[in-house]
Amino acid sequence: MDRIPNVEKITTFKEVLDYIMYDWDYNHSLEMDSKGDFYVNKLYIEPKYLTYKTECAELDEGLFERVQQLYEVIKDD
Repeated sequence: MDRIPNVEKITTFKEVLDYIMYDWDYNHSLEMDSKGDFYVNKLYIEPKYLTYKTECAELDEGLFERVQQLYEVIKDD
């Protein structure tokens, strides 16, 4: 499903991390779904988009891969 961005494009990993860390403080962690996309509570991160509640932002190239790297570092084995 194509998303329609309604907030500014996210261009830095820090911006993505700010979204991730917001809910992390409330005892939620970064998880991966069966499609390989990521979520934390109401935050959902796909290869091209980040959505949080009613916000949708396009992700700059390479940011999704950085989320994948973060997940690999923090996941429980």
